[in-house]
Amino acid sequence: MTAAAMPQVTDNGKTWLIRLKKGIVFQADPAFKGRKRELTVNDYIYAFKRLMDPKVRSPNLGIFENKLVGGDEVVEAAKKSGKFDYDAPLPGLQALDRYTVEIKTPVPNPFLVADPNRIASVGIVPREAIEKLGEDGFARRPIGSGPFALKSFSTDQGAVLERNPNYWLPVYLDKVEFVVIPDPTVQILALTAGEVDIVPYLFNLDSMASVAKNPKLATISRGGSYRGLGFNVTKPPFDELEVRELLARELGDRVEECGVLRVAEQQAHRGGVEPLANHRHRARPAG
Repeated sequence: MTAAAMPQVTDNGKTWLIRLKKGIVFQADPAFKGRKRELTVNDYIYAFKRLMDPKVRSPNLGIFENKLVGGDEVVEAAKKSGKFDYDAPLPGLQALDRYTVEIKTPVPNPFLVADPNRIASVGIVPREAIEKLGEDGFARRPIGSGPFALKSFSTDQGAVLERNPNYWLPVYLDKVEFVVIPDPTVQILALTAGEVDIVPYLFNLDSMASVAKNPKLATISRGGSYRGLGFNVTKPPFDELEVRELLARELGDRVEECGVLRVAEQQAHRGGVEPLANHRHRARPAG
């Protein structure tokens, strides 16, 4: 959303240039002395390096691990010294100007930028806010550049977000409230009574039929998801084709034995990713 255009790829897929939109700002906060601050390439580089910091222990470390030129050396230096040097140059991440970042990878890695679960999923955060508030403090008072800003948060009650007046696109809601309702049955009661507008998942599957028949509600089924299971086929025993074929058959038979069903009573696809056309057919409003 903050990129001005698609990345420019050179060097046989090992160099990526990403140009940012100008004028995107972080929400006004005391960390900026109550003023808004423009998002720049340095914020991108800091956020990317932060995932590599061993002390942060980010579950998203795999996005950059072994994937940036010079990245592994910076991480090893941080492990030895006990401190990640955010100001140390990193050949794989460089600011060419205020709005252009260059990413270099040791080998072609199109998924690093193209996969929405990798770089695109990284939250860009302001360095001065992290350093002022600390990791725990920032977690409770996050500062971003999105359409809403956090007003209040409680682990057992929920969160209230207010419209960010400085967002670069129109925002049509003044406030969004997330409510914690642990009991699936109470979730459905709150939905049917109009106390909440959306329940993202129906954990009480027995209520699916009644919800779908309610003319005041709309149910939307999605195409599902998949997880890949990869093996290093250069090492035994997975370097043997017979072993891989046997494993594939066993996993497939296990899925069939479990009779894996989706909410709409459709069996999980076996043998690969289900055709996109089937997903489009099933992902439609109901009720």
